[in-house]
Amino acid sequence: MLCLPYIERLNLSTTTNVPLWNTQNFQLVPSLIKTLKLNDTQLEWVFDFPDSIPIYFTQLQAIQLRILLQNEHYKQYLPIFKETISSLVLDYQNATIFSQIDHEILNEFITNDTSTVLNTLIIDGVCLSIDSENFQICQTLKRLTLSVEYQHHLFILLEYLPQLEYLNIGIREGKAGKYDYNYSKTKTLQLKLRQLTISANDIDFYDLNLLLRQCQSTLEILKLRLKIDYIIDGRMLESWKRSLKQFYFYFFCHSLDGSSIDADDLLSSFQTSLWLHDQSVMFFTNSFYQTYTIVSPPYDCRNINCSLTNEFLNYQLNNRQVELKMPRIKRIFLNDKQESILEIGSNFHLIDNYDNNNNNNNNNSWKEDAKLSTVHTLIIVNNQDHLNVKRLFKLLPNLYRLHIDYDLLVASLYDLYSIERQEKYQYQHLQEILIHFQPNQHIELDDDFKNRVKLVYGKAKILS
Repeated sequence: MLCLPYIERLNLSTTTNVPLWNTQNFQLVPSLIKTLKLNDTQLEWVFDFPDSIPIYFTQLQAIQLRILLQNEHYKQYLPIFKETISSLVLDYQNATIFSQIDHEILNEFITNDTSTVLNTLIIDGVCLSIDSENFQICQTLKRLTLSVEYQHHLFILLEYLPQLEYLNIGIREGKAGKYDYNYSKTKTLQLKLRQLTISANDIDFYDLNLLLRQCQSTLEILKLRLKIDYIIDGRMLESWKRSLKQFYFYFFCHSLDGSSIDADDLLSSFQTSLWLHDQSVMFFTNSFYQTYTIVSPPYDCRNINCSLTNEFLNYQLNNRQVELKMPRIKRIFLNDKQESILEIGSNFHLIDNYDNNNNNNNNNSWKEDAKLSTVHTLIIVNNQDHLNVKRLFKLLPNLYRLHIDYDLLVASLYDLYSIERQEKYQYQHLQEILIHFQPNQHIELDDDFKNRVKLVYGKAKILS
C-alpha cells in the first residue's frame, strides 16, 4: 500500500532500463496505473501490443509520451489511446522546422468517432501546418494545447471543435499571404470556449475581435501574448474586458513610427473607471528600436523576452497607486549601441523608478535604490561610461558573474575602489570575472593588475 501512489503515477521516461512487461504474469501492476509517462522507444516494452492496453491497464487515464524518434512507430498506438484514456500528451523532443513531423497527426483526433473518450490533447515541441481536408466535426475534445504556423489554422480548428472549452495555441507566422481563408465563416460558429491563450508573432486585430465575439457569452479567461506592428490601446480592449473574469495581455508593438504615437493618449485609454477598478496596465518604450511594450497585469508576465533600455525606468503605469511587481531579472546585458539593455530572464521586482526631478548635479540620483536582488549575471562587452557600471553595481547586491570589457574594467577600478572605501560596499557574492578583449587587443594580465582587481572585487576568480 505504501508504494501504491508511485505505481498509480508511473514515470518511465527517465530510465533506459525498462524490462519487458509480461502483462499476463504481472496483471496486477498495470491495473493500478492511472498516469503513465514514457518514451516512444519504450512502447513495446510496456505494452505487448496496442490492443492489450484496455485489457490490462484498466484504470489508465493519462499518458505523457516523449517522442524521441522520427519513425512514426508510435502512431499505431494512437487509435487505442484515444479510445482508452482521457488525456494524452505528445511531447516531441529535439524537433526543428526541418524534422519530419507528420503534420496530419491531428486527423487522428479531429474526427467524428463515438468510441473516442479522449478529451484533453497536448502537442508540444513542434509547430503544425494544418490541412483540414480530412477533418470531421469532433464533439469529444474539450482541451487542446498546440502550436500552428498561421493565423487561419486557429479558425480552422474552432470550426471542427465546437465543444472545445480550453485552448492554448501558439501562432508562428501570423497571416499566410497566399491563403484565402473566409473569416466571415466565424460569425456562424457557436463556440463554448471558457479559457483562451494565444501567443502569436502576428495576428490581425479585426479577425481576432471577430473570433472573440463568437465566444463572448462563455469566455471567462483570456491571455494574449502578441508581437504586432500596430498599437492596441485600452479603448480597443474595453468590450473584451467587460465580459471577462480574468484578462492578461503582453503586446510587443514594433516597426512603429514614433512621431505617430501619443503616449499620453495611450496611457489615458487605460485610465477609465473600467481599467482603474481592478486592473493595472504598464507600458514602456524603446526609442532606439521604436517599440512599445504594453503589459497587464505587470506581475503576471513570466517571460519578457524583448530588449529593455533605461527608458524602462520611466515606465508608465495607469494606476500610480499600485506597487509595481514584475518577474525577476536574471541577467543584464549592456550594449553601447543604445542605453543599457536589460535582457529579461524569469523574474524581478522593481521597487522604485528613476527620479527625474532629483538631479542634484548627478544624473544617476535615485529616490530610493531599486535593488535587483535576483540578478546573478552582468555582461558588458562594449565600452560604457564607468558611471553606468558604478550605478549598476549598487543595484546588484547578489551579482555572481561579471563579464566585462577590459578598458571599462581598467577605467572603473579606481572609482569603484574609492566607493568601496567610503561606503564599505562589498562584492561578497561575486565569484567570476570574465574579461572581454576587443579583436585588436592583445594584453597580458600581470600580477599588479590582478591585485588591483582583487582590492575591489575580493576573491572573485579572474578569467579571460
